Amino acid sequence: MSLTAALRGFVVFLCWFSATQSQTDWKVIYYQTEICADKGSTVFIWCSYDYPKTMNGVSTTVEKSFWFIRTEGEPKDLKEDPEYKDRVTYSSYENYCDLTISGVRESDSEVYKFRFITNHQTGRYIGEPGVRLTVRDLQVLVVSTSVQQEDSDVQLKCFIRCDPDGLDRYVWFKNGSMIQSETSQKFLFRSCSSSTDRISCSMRDSKMKQSPEVYAPQTPTVSLDPPTEILEGSSVTLTCSSDANPAANYTWYKKTNSDVKMISGGPKFVFSSIQSTDSGDYYCKVENQLGLKTSDFKLEVKYSPKNISVSVDPPEILEGSSVTLTCSSDANPAASYTWFKGKNRLKAANVYHLPFININDSGIYRCKSQNKYGWINSSVLINVLYGARSTFASISGSGQILEGSSVTLTCSSDANPAANYAWFKENRDSHKSEEQMFTISDITAEDGGLYICVAQNKLGQQNSTVQVSVGSGSVGLAAACSIPAVLLTLIFLAVLFLKIFRRRSSGPSVIRSQDEDSQQREGPTSRHSTEDETEIQYVTVMFTKRQEDPLYSNINPVKAKRRRDGHEDKEDVVYSLVGSSSNPAD
Repeated sequence: MSLTAALRGFVVFLCWFSATQSQTDWKVIYYQTEICADKGSTVFIWCSYDYPKTMNGVSTTVEKSFWFIRTEGEPKDLKEDPEYKDRVTYSSYENYCDLTISGVRESDSEVYKFRFITNHQTGRYIGEPGVRLTVRDLQVLVVSTSVQQEDSDVQLKCFIRCDPDGLDRYVWFKNGSMIQSETSQKFLFRSCSSSTDRISCSMRDSKMKQSPEVYAPQTPTVSLDPPTEILEGSSVTLTCSSDANPAANYTWYKKTNSDVKMISGGPKFVFSSIQSTDSGDYYCKVENQLGLKTSDFKLEVKYSPKNISVSVDPPEILEGSSVTLTCSSDANPAASYTWFKGKNRLKAANVYHLPFININDSGIYRCKSQNKYGWINSSVLINVLYGARSTFASISGSGQILEGSSVTLTCSSDANPAANYAWFKENRDSHKSEEQMFTISDITAEDGGLYICVAQNKLGQQNSTVQVSVGSGSVGLAAACSIPAVLLTLIFLAVLFLKIFRRRSSGPSVIRSQDEDSQQREGPTSRHSTEDETEIQYVTVMFTKRQEDPLYSNINPVKAKRRRDGHEDKEDVVYSLVGSSSNPAD
């Protein structure tokens, strides 16, 4: 016979029952063994039970009774099951028992049994086989789909668990309005990707509500967690949602240039540590048997400046040229730029222009790239190039260069890049050296002359000259020998002047000529007792008459005197009489 369906909250009573008992005096009688109830309704299950009044002369009393569904291990009171908390009630009086379940769910489809416990040790009894509850949920199922170009034919079925074979009659609804021509359990529906039609069904002879509607997915929405700005390195979750029945499948895609790449399945897509390269256009596709929809989403990752670079134009910088420095970096939001030289701030821009550069502009230039999330620096060396200048040639030592000695010529120049050097003699008739320092060993008179240093780099050259004068060795020897003689003469003169000064300071002194002195030696000598004895010393200074032997002194030779006979004396003798006191005190 067919089952009678009731609305939610409708109480089902059955007019027949089946009884079971395990032994003569112990029994539980269920008024029904199968119940089919609508989802969300209230279900009542009724039973009665019996037991021996006495056992071993002791009266039997029921100490506890309850309903349960799970038989693994010791039965558990249904009221203690969290799945049924606040949804079940039952009572036991005069050997009658009942169970009430409100708001039944599909998960409530189980076999329910009653148990009572008496005061006797063996007085525990479970009523078998129990009552099977089936919670029916009226729903529309998609049986098959055939695609024809952009449209598709969808075979739908109105399904209820209590009528799996479709013996009852059904009613179909489209967008809430009944379709009069459709009364069978199955319905053929033509759908397209843009369709928004909603289809539902109901049992014709029942007061049950309509089944949930089916329709193709609605245009999905994408949400972002966290909803604030996306910072590089943070965890980000994209969630795609759409109203669809039956449940839709979700697929994530990323657009790369002209290509589209599938990256994930499911309604959520998680970046555990999002990077700047994850920025771009995404979309999710939502699809079920009735159609599909997509939704675009632009993902923008914020980050501090990175990948900073500095360019110099032109790369080779010549003095007097125009130079442009350009700074760039990768940042979101876009970075601001500032140029520095040392600690001096030059300009707030990514381009810095020097219209006429000179050597003083050489140095390290620093670019700072900054946005609200951070900053980064990059430096570049400006090396101004120029030709050779301030060239100077010098010779080691001072004075006349003697034959046989060694002399070093040195050339210096200011140039960038560093200059190369070349030495030439006089009118560049011969190439002498390519070293900055040019040494001439064992020099001769032929090595004397004008030497030219050429300082040169790829940008220009500049010359400088130095004169090398070489003297003969004999002249040098005479000069070397005459120097001690002059020094000796100066020493004697100094002693002479000192004596004269001391004699004059102590009393009159006698200086006689050579003739007077000879006369006194011929005759008897007599001295006053008050006079000190005077010792006369002669100093002779000889001067050579050879003009080729110069003397390095401030004493000039005496010119030769000519006699009346026209002959020249071989040498002139100059005598100086020096008087000295014999007194030790002098």
